[in-house]
Amino acid sequence: MKFMIPFLMAVLPAASVAQSQSGVAPGVPSVAIPKTTEVIVIQTPKQGVTPQQIMAVIPAEIRATVKLYLDGKIRQWYSRGDGKGVIFVVDAKTEDEARAVMDTLPLAKEQLMDHEYIPVGPLMPLMALMGAGAQRPSPPATAKCDLPGGKSVAADYSRPQMKGRKIFGGLVPYGQVWRAGANEATTFVTTADLVIGGKHVPAGSYTLFTIPDKDKWTLIISKKTGEWGIPYPEGFDLVRVDMKAGATSAPVESFTTAFDKDSNGCTLRMEWENTHVTVDIATM
Repeated sequence: MKFMIPFLMAVLPAASVAQSQSGVAPGVPSVAIPKTTEVIVIQTPKQGVTPQQIMAVIPAEIRATVKLYLDGKIRQWYSRGDGKGVIFVVDAKTEDEARAVMDTLPLAKEQLMDHEYIPVGPLMPLMALMGAGAQRPSPPATAKCDLPGGKSVAADYSRPQMKGRKIFGGLVPYGQVWRAGANEATTFVTTADLVIGGKHVPAGSYTLFTIPDKDKWTLIISKKTGEWGIPYPEGFDLVRVDMKAGATSAPVESFTTAFDKDSNGCTLRMEWENTHVTVDIATM
């Protein structure tokens, strides 16, 4: 049975398409074809290319790859375990977009490498296997605050449950980056220029991360968007600000993010277990 799960995860979207087109297989749950969020690129040396040819270009290749990573165009890269090449995860929605990125690298310019492009996106087939009415273990939620002039700020996040576990200093270690929720990364969208914890945040879309600690937290507002909640994308911080930490009056079972309206704007509040943290948000 354990070998069937990966197979089902792969074929369920195709089965859904077949069902919609032919009307057969009424017992197969409907699953949407995943939207491409990145492209995996498998890079291998062309036939006849020698290691010496590749090594002559490697210093320039490394510099160019690091620059693309810092620019957010390459999300990650890995060495193949068999030593036959490199695998890149490219921030692209199509093969053509990924090819345009890879073509800027020195090894590609020297025509030393072959590339295979595989567009991928998040797949949620287990939800279909459990049935249409199934609940996510960490359900999605939205918090919003209306600001003057018809502007607003909102956060979309997921709500993990405590379930008797030790959360902060246990499940969520102190002093380490945490995604402030579960599942997809927590999004933060403002239609107004803001001052958060004394620092300027222009109108736009961002991702929230935190660093919990016993006495205070750090809120990280990242310019990198559209990713899963882990790993934390280093090098994309817009700002980091302190959050005031305190104790809740009673245990909080579900992680909660909320905005409390006040005369200057609103206060971003996060609560879970016995911990309560806040930071002030004001319009410019």
